[in-house]
Formats: sequence, C-alpha cells, structure tokens
Amino acid sequence: MTGMITRSCVAAVAIGLIGGSVVDCGETIPEPERRGEFVVLRGDFHTHTRLGDGFLSPIEIVLAARREGLHVLGVTEHNTVYPSFIARWVSERFGGPIVLTGAEITNRRFHILALGITEDVDWRLSADAMVKAIHAQGGVAIIAHPARKYWGHLGSAITTLDGAEVMHPVAFRGETPNRWRWVDFAAFWERARAAGNPMAAIGNSDFHVFKS
Repeated sequence: MTGMITRSCVAAVAIGLIGGSVVDCGETIPEPERRGEFVVLRGDFHTHTRLGDGFLSPIEIVLAARREGLHVLGVTEHNTVYPSFIARWVSERFGGPIVLTGAEITNRRFHILALGITEDVDWRLSADAMVKAIHAQGGVAIIAHPARKYWGHLGSAITTLDGAEVMHPVAFRGETPNRWRWVDFAAFWERARAAGNPMAAIGNSDFHVFKS
C-alpha cells in the first residue's frame, strides 16, 4: 500500500457503513468535456433515495453518481429536501458531484422538480403558486414526466416553469400501466414553447432502483 489513509477517508468508511456502502477514496470524476466556449457537465436532476421510495441511501446515491462520472446530481425525494442535504454534505467532503438540493413536489395532480431550494414547499399548492414558491427560494421548477393527465392541472404555470422532463426512461418502455406515454412528454414541451415559454428540455433518469 502507498500513501496514508486520511482522516476524511476513515470518516467516509464509517459514514458509508452507516449508509450501507463503503466510500472508495480512490475514485475520481473525469474532467468535464469542453465544446468550444462551453463546459459540458454530465448530470441527472431527478433521483430518489431510501429515505423515500428509492433503493440507495443518500450516501450511496452520491457514490453511484461518482462511479457513473456525473458532475452534477439532483437529489429529489418526494416532498422533502432533507435527504439532499445529507447527499450534499457527503459529496462535498469525499469528492463527489455537485449536489443540487431539492425535492420532487408530488401530489395527485402533477409532480414538479424543485432544484436549488433549501426549504420544503407545500405540496398542496396550485401549480402556479408552487412555481412561485420555488422561484422565491431562488430555485428552478421543472415539470416531472409531464403525462397528459397532468396537463389540465397546470394552469398558467405552463408559462412560468423553467423546464420539462422530456427525456425519461418511459421513452424506452412505451406506455406504462398508469398511462404515461413518452410522446406526451415531448408534446407538452412543444405546447409550452408554442405558448411563449422557452423552457429547457431536460433528460433525467428518475432513479429509484438500479439503472433505469
């Protein structure tokens, strides 16, 4: 063996055991790709943890993202920002990706990803009020998997959302049992653009268990 085991590495092992995994202190994230004047970061803005309905702990999801070479990770548990704080704390200390704190604000009418927030947003709000609450915290609001059944509940939020989750694992599976269809996700984005909202088209994994 060469080198010395640092205190941070020892702490990482201890934390990893509590979280269900051991930190590999030898892993590093590759340098971002440069395309002309732009720096291109690999990222995933929609992931879930064991503190909600996911499989991995907040610690393990950071390690998985690092193994995948991601530079940016959004940890978006349902209706709570707390798991993303844990993930960010671990990632900052043990060489992981940039973790965006946030949540997937979820109700029966629609799901909105709130990235960059530090306080929970009331899931009972209307879509328009929810986007305003996210923006008030300096956050970004992205409509998650915008299935057609959500459209009628969004109201004027279609003009204020910052992005739409256009690429999603549903694209590889066709229609789901709950009638999500990928073509509707793309159609929503096109509808918002036609309404004058130059929203970003986002691709995410919606990670819960293993690779999507």
